[in-house]
Amino acid sequence: MFKKLKSIMKTIVLTLPIFLFCCESCQQHGISKRQAFDILKKDLKYPKDLGYNIYLNDPEETQKLKNSLLETEGFIQISPSKTVNFTQKAEPYKLSPQGTKFTTPNQRVKTGEDDLEGVQGIILQNDNKVALVDYTTKHVRLTPFGQWLGIDSNKPAHHRAMLSLYDDGWRVQGEPQ
Repeated sequence: MFKKLKSIMKTIVLTLPIFLFCCESCQQHGISKRQAFDILKKDLKYPKDLGYNIYLNDPEETQKLKNSLLETEGFIQISPSKTVNFTQKAEPYKLSPQGTKFTTPNQRVKTGEDDLEGVQGIILQNDNKVALVDYTTKHVRLTPFGQWLGIDSNKPAHHRAMLSLYDDGWRVQGEPQ
């Protein structure tokens, strides 16, 4: 009886490391939510600035801004000729224009930041070498301009990104949806 038990124990001791190695190597081709989160944050450069173009000579824009908190708190001034002028207080919120050519004068302003909130799910495809990752972002650190626009910082935005497994690790492919 003791010899039989000893033989079973020896078999378990010899096969257990092989079994654990196989399980571990199978898992290495998958991706965890934490790994996906870290890759998305690094590759997509979160948090990202959110911006809005204010058209300086647009009568509709000027009317919306007149008597707003932005004017009463001293971020902008509306001139008698109905143009928008930014004060020194607005300087930290001014952004560079984004590659587009505008026919009317405008100023891009920071409204807040878009930050990665979490990974909701992962679908593995192509022998676990491609992962479709569903994730959410949230508007955070709203500026006075973001508050003026009524941006909802409590509502997450849903996205999907494709990650591919390379010999050196996972990478984001293309632009997220």
